[in-house]
Amino acid sequence: MVFLTTDPDDFERDITSAQAEEELLGYMNQLGTISKNHVDFERLVLIARWFPKRQPLAAAILRSAAMHPTSFIRGDAVDALGFIGNRNDYRCLVSALNDPDDLVASSAADSLFVVGERLAIPHLRRVLLGLYGRLTQKFAVICLTKFDDPARFVPMLNEALRSRNIWVEAEAEIFSFKLAYLGESELETFLSLLDRPRHYEYMLPFREFQANPESFHKLSTSGQALVLSRLQTFKEMIEPDEEYPRWQVTMADEVIQVLMSETPAV
Repeated sequence: MVFLTTDPDDFERDITSAQAEEELLGYMNQLGTISKNHVDFERLVLIARWFPKRQPLAAAILRSAAMHPTSFIRGDAVDALGFIGNRNDYRCLVSALNDPDDLVASSAADSLFVVGERLAIPHLRRVLLGLYGRLTQKFAVICLTKFDDPARFVPMLNEALRSRNIWVEAEAEIFSFKLAYLGESELETFLSLLDRPRHYEYMLPFREFQANPESFHKLSTSGQALVLSRLQTFKEMIEPDEEYPRWQVTMADEVIQVLMSETPAV
């Protein structure tokens, strides 16, 4: 995946327009060798951001790379389109949704928002209701959060939850989605992830409140009490069970301590 930790806008331009074109042509030649070596798509995205007139060439290179024989190159290419792509990349991203590699298809699902809601939504719905990979469905849900009014897609998500094809990874993202956009009325459903023993997604409530403690502060007093009670019960259940990785027990305890220190006694 491209730019996992750093926003491309944080980089300062360090080349001229002529040098930018030269670098882009170098990437084109590199891909033409069918090399399995790493291609610096982060740099390509930076060039497209720095020099908007070079963006069409950069996007064309990414569309070509999306058909590369090597799966991680295809995946990084469609991921990068999420930073500089537009409706011209519609066919490329839709095609990548059907890639046999779930990492490639999930990157396409995540980047599909660049083509606009009208074009993207039918394909995201198809992913959520069809026989697609775990990550592809998960990132289809995440993609919906990038549109202006994600709450409008709740009926589609409810339909997906009733589907026999939905993976727990996508189901967990849907629960998180609904909590974020519909509020505390969805809290109980979100916390029900704690009832999924030994599946990694059950830790999502802990990760959510660890990464976004403000989401806890926005809850009512009763909502905060419910969260603390459910997290504490879960922690006490997994603590003596050696089947659970110890880092999960540690994380649960840390999150509970932080939340308890930031709220009145309940």
